[in-house]
Amino acid sequence: MSRAHVLVGVALATAGAALLVVGVLRSAERRAGGEPPPGVPALEDCRREGEDLDARLAVSHARLCDKHEVVTALIRGEIGLREAAGRFRVLVAGHPAALDRIRQAYPRATETELLYRHILKFVRGRRSDPPGLAPGLLDRLEAELAATFPTSLTSQSRVVGDCGVVPIGTRAD
Repeated sequence: MSRAHVLVGVALATAGAALLVVGVLRSAERRAGGEPPPGVPALEDCRREGEDLDARLAVSHARLCDKHEVVTALIRGEIGLREAAGRFRVLVAGHPAALDRIRQAYPRATETELLYRHILKFVRGRRSDPPGLAPGLLDRLEAELAATFPTSLTSQSRVVGDCGVVPIGTRAD
């Protein structure tokens, strides 16, 4: 191999390496300018999605706090089950998923019955939280549910499990 061939090989290798470095630098430059690598969302898209999720979480948290206030008023005897259902109706308006799990357990229940059951689920969850439940309160609320919706006792399936739906007359202790 002649010296000329070696020089040509070195020159080609140097040129190739230089082109590779320029390509890498340009790629890094484009990424630094806001263009993400292929398959990765742009930073601005991630920021917007995060802001949207934060806003939805804040709305959901506020609705949950409002539900707890209603249940606290019910537990204290300040309102009855019917009024609590009216307040819950306002809170879940536009959010049909709020009743989905209970609706699956009681597919023929009216929206009002689902609201009553949703409230009872919250009351059961608050048994160990202040204010404590007055003796017999849960039984009285379940009796009111049964009296208000008497046909639902035998006409609908019940699901007991992680969704917190408990048949009337069954304590979820």
